[in-house]
Amino acid sequence: MTPMAEQVFASAPDAQEWFESHQPSGQGGSPDEVAELVTWLCSPAASLINGVAYSIDGGLMAGLF
Repeated sequence: MTPMAEQVFASAPDAQEWFESHQPSGQGGSPDEVAELVTWLCSPAASLINGVAYSIDGGLMAGLF
């Protein structure tokens, strides 16, 4: 949930319900959740990680394929 998403959902009250009902996780994400992955990737714990694209979308893209 970002300020831009909040504006969209405020202007279209049914949009948030529709969006969340189409998310496999049942909810949208937050900037803090994305920051957690970025922080981990920048840490020594992820020193062997390279060349990978992470989809931080609550399973949305996986549900499309």
